Amino acid sequence: MKQTADASEALAYGFAQHLGAMAQGAGCSEPQRILLEDAAFATSMAASSGHVCLHLASLSEKHGSDYPALKAALQASGMVSSISAADRPLVLDDDHRLYLNRYFDYERRLAKRLLEPYQGTHQAIDARLQACFEAVFQGNQALLDGQIDWQRIAAALAVNQAFTVISGGPGTGKTTSILQLIRCAKHDNPTCRIQLAAPTGKAAARMLEALRLAANRSGVAHRIELPTESFTIHRLLGATSQADRFRHDRENPLAVDLLIIDEASMLDLALAVHLVEAVPNSARIVFLGDKDQLAAVEAGAVFAELSANPLLSAACINRLSMITPVAAAALQAIRTDAQGLAETPLTDTAQGLAETPPTDTAQGLSDRVVWLRHNFRFSKQSAIDLLVAQLKRGDADAAIDLLQSGNHDDLVWIKDDAPHLGQQAWRAVLEGMQAYINQAAEPGDDPAALFDALSRYRVLCAEREGPRGVKAINQALGQALDQALGQASAYARGLNLAEAVAQAIRPGFNPGGAVWQANWRRDLASRRNKGQALMVLQNDNVLGRFNGDIGILIPDPRGRPVVYFPHSEGGHEGIALSRLPVHEPAFALTVHKAQGSEFDRISLILPAKRSPVLNQALIYTAISRAKRAVTIIAGESVLREAISTATRRYSGLRSRFAELMREEAQSHPTSLPAS
Repeated sequence: MKQTADASEALAYGFAQHLGAMAQGAGCSEPQRILLEDAAFATSMAASSGHVCLHLASLSEKHGSDYPALKAALQASGMVSSISAADRPLVLDDDHRLYLNRYFDYERRLAKRLLEPYQGTHQAIDARLQACFEAVFQGNQALLDGQIDWQRIAAALAVNQAFTVISGGPGTGKTTSILQLIRCAKHDNPTCRIQLAAPTGKAAARMLEALRLAANRSGVAHRIELPTESFTIHRLLGATSQADRFRHDRENPLAVDLLIIDEASMLDLALAVHLVEAVPNSARIVFLGDKDQLAAVEAGAVFAELSANPLLSAACINRLSMITPVAAAALQAIRTDAQGLAETPLTDTAQGLAETPPTDTAQGLSDRVVWLRHNFRFSKQSAIDLLVAQLKRGDADAAIDLLQSGNHDDLVWIKDDAPHLGQQAWRAVLEGMQAYINQAAEPGDDPAALFDALSRYRVLCAEREGPRGVKAINQALGQALDQALGQASAYARGLNLAEAVAQAIRPGFNPGGAVWQANWRRDLASRRNKGQALMVLQNDNVLGRFNGDIGILIPDPRGRPVVYFPHSEGGHEGIALSRLPVHEPAFALTVHKAQGSEFDRISLILPAKRSPVLNQALIYTAISRAKRAVTIIAGESVLREAISTATRRYSGLRSRFAELMREEAQSHPTSLPAS
């Protein structure tokens, strides 16, 4: 679990003091000890902020920018090793990145596992496989109008190699790609053991639901045996009471032939290592996600790094041309046109700090990365699609102009920079909730109807605390629900919800103020009305409920509160509220918690003042949760800065690939794949 700022600082301070004392005891000089303690503290704090490493440039203000001298002084302390040894508490690589030892080890292990040779059976692209692809993707060309079918390319790569990364934004057909991959894998091997997993329970459930819907829409549900269950990664690996220990690992691998991981952008470095090491070399791994979404809460931006270079070798293009109607020349043109692949990532892994860019990394990851480039959901004239393009360019002026134009039904901006939301903002939020609260006021106890209504609209917040954070918004919406349910007779007379809760948005309404905060736990404990949405915050293997799961409270006939959750095999299961793990209201979610979810419409509430959590990736992740419409509630200066700020995660994973590739080339000069 991520440390709080105070806890992280205390841990970093203790770590630095411990290393300093050890180095001093071993005879290092006083300047070396001071440098070591500063470096250890900064590296530990960087890890708590999501960085895998720290560049020595971060120490230059106090200790200068003579990197060779800094490197020599750190290594003279006895607590810092080079990558060739990597046997000290800190490791310094050739590009002046400083690591906690375990994070360097994680990077090295991840790169090593993903470069290991595939020991499965390679299926030649014969007439039978060509016929399978033709049948599976026969409808795509009409939609693509002669463009390259990247879904088909993705499936072709993933069906017969050890590791594939598929990145695409909302509406680019990631689910369809996976459905077609499963069809091709089953065609190739009817007994293929397929497992589906995602970092959170919510994302795992959504993955399975989306696959079923896609199979039904395409009319193949009766012809394909889909997996009947999806797992959280922790559940798949068999989490134990010991942190970072799982039942499945290299010695006890998973019984799987094809492992598909959805929402892989949420994978932190440590979990990614444990996952891939638990997969046998005879199996295939597919990471599916969106490279531009928020990176993991914990250290690492694994998916963003792995998906950075979608390069195809000449040999691969020749093979692909056998199963796609697009000529090899078109694929070759994209391969050789650097501008065709150029795109500013929303998560910058700071590889540019390397003095020797890992140019040979592309060889290790070539033929493994596909970007889905065609959007089937939004037209090029969609305001949401236009805003996404401006976010990717970091063009705040164009984005603000678009939002100010007010000419789009699917994109609304409510300018609100007061500490507490104004009446216009509250009215928009409550009107968004109207369908759900109306459904909760209806007689009956059908969870399906409530879940359907809940999926139509959600409030997303950048922060948890404060009057514009998740806690305050949830409390206000809980009050609105209680008030509405207490006015059933008014509803029967046709009273509009906005009028029924008018007093909740009267001048001076102050959710998040001192009184609200003091009553937070008491109010939550007292709410037992039908319709309360709750999110589980703690894994419970016995109950089968996991962090991120969302349920809806419906009292049983005797009035006892029962929380219902979607069941993996359809329907819903109820759990007594008293048995539920730690939980909180879920009418509003943080953007991080909303990853893996989709809603018809969302309202995004940003804080009144600038915040370190605000950046392009957060705005992108929020608006990409919406299938139809977005309302942004924010002041201009805060929104402008967020759009202009790229996410930065310090990392060196691509350098680890390059190092291993060079080692392999030296050991086996003819073993590298042709490019």
